[in-house]
Amino acid sequence: MNTSASNDADYNGPYAFFEYWSKLAKDDPERFERERVAELEKVISGAAPEQQQGLRQLQWRIDMERRRAKNPIDAMIRVNRMMWDHLYADDGFFSTPALWKEVFKMVDRMNSEFLEPKEAEVIPFKED
Repeated sequence: MNTSASNDADYNGPYAFFEYWSKLAKDDPERFERERVAELEKVISGAAPEQQQGLRQLQWRIDMERRRAKNPIDAMIRVNRMMWDHLYADDGFFSTPALWKEVFKMVDRMNSEFLEPKEAEVIPFKED
């Protein structure tokens, strides 16, 4: 299996990332699916070895819910429900404070990558 997507370019912020995937899904659904699978494989392969099997199992469940869905909105609702069920399970995310710490680290990394302050020119309003 080829695990390198053709979109390995640096994105100039989160909008470019979204625009790339959105356009690809509309223009070439088959290529979108190939690249989606390749990107997922890169993420799973980059995880700790002891986590990879669990991640593959989770992705399989997500893919099965997507296939069972009647349409994209139904797929979104199914996956969303899976997420909330897992988060609130007895051994889920909300029962494990250590996971919160990891999420906050991830958010900080994302903020530093995509939300860096930009310089802007302030244009004053014209007075009548």
